Amino acid sequence: MAEIVETAINEFRNVLATAPGLKRVYTDPPESISEFPCAMVYLKSGEMTHAGQCFHDFVADIYHARQVLPQAVNEAKVWPDRVFSVLKANYRLNNSVDHIVFPIRYEAVAMQYNEMTHYGIRFKVQIKIVDVA
Repeated sequence: MAEIVETAINEFRNVLATAPGLKRVYTDPPESISEFPCAMVYLKSGEMTHAGQCFHDFVADIYHARQVLPQAVNEAKVWPDRVFSVLKANYRLNNSVDHIVFPIRYEAVAMQYNEMTHYGIRFKVQIKIVDVA
């Protein structure tokens, strides 16, 4: 099952990278962030059943530099529409999952990363995978 989840995370990153305006979607967490806006995707939690029906909760964080907080807040307003648009258009994440479970949740927050505070949008996306093996 690990390979299925890993593939889904990679495809989530690939789909997210198609959102206009992102400078980078990291595949591995960097020591520090220097390109903005950027994104990171990770697995948060999940639920797996004996019948092979699995739900996994992914988080996608989009970071903006916070040197000028009002500017970061203003620039981050575009992400809910842009992320929803690319996920709705590719709700099977390049055929790596059965589907995204809508609705998609998000919050605008100050986000800590390696002792630095940034501003951004955190998306919470649940995906469904049915393991038929």
